Amino acid sequence: MHRALWSREAYLYDRQSTADWRTEGFMKVVAELDLLTPESTVLDVGCGAGVYTAAFAQRAGDVLGVDLSASMVEAGRRRAQRENLPNLRFEVLDWRDADMDAMDWRAKYDVVTARMTPAVSDARSFGKFVACGRKHGIYENFIQRKHRWMERAYRIAGIDGRFWHDEQIPYALEYLFGAGLRPQIRYRDGHWGEPARPWSRVADFCLGRLELHQPITDEQREAVRKDFEAQAVDGMLDARETLTLVTLSWNY
Repeated sequence: MHRALWSREAYLYDRQSTADWRTEGFMKVVAELDLLTPESTVLDVGCGAGVYTAAFAQRAGDVLGVDLSASMVEAGRRRAQRENLPNLRFEVLDWRDADMDAMDWRAKYDVVTARMTPAVSDARSFGKFVACGRKHGIYENFIQRKHRWMERAYRIAGIDGRFWHDEQIPYALEYLFGAGLRPQIRYRDGHWGEPARPWSRVADFCLGRLELHQPITDEQREAVRKDFEAQAVDGMLDARETLTLVTLSWNY
């Protein structure tokens, strides 16, 4: 289910420019932390199309991005070739099923990063992520998210939307404290999404997220699609959302 959802979204991330160290909020945080050197090895979990992974490769020695979507990985490889980054690699990997000991990844990477990814979303997946690092870790997610179309889809489908991602940062902090690590915490407001996106793609994305948590009926699906189509102007919806983002960083 996760793979199908993010494969459908790959076209959107493939079109995005590589994150700019001077202007993009997350990259400015990473620059401030000053963790990367030309010798650094980096693992980026849930890397998508490599928007941030490629930026890491501009300053680090060897960078690996992993994602469960082959479409995302293909987009990342195109980006690496397009930007002439021979030190940047991408692999298809479902992080939830990955056996880091079988892969010999425990304490292998100087820096581990994960940002806004469902690949790292519970104690087990977060624990594996943390265990792969040996010097520094960076994890970013949100504590408040205003996604009007997602909220509307939940409401129309009659589904409880309280499980919408806000709990990831508290859980991550609890894990890090329990592991004896002392994370630094940074907050910032952010935005995500397109000002004009076809209503059908917005509906499909929201329905896909709903289905990650519970099955939905054909009637619920049709109700959401009809409502989104009715709200569209010239077939388009404003899909932008606002977020309060939290970046956790720690040293081992």
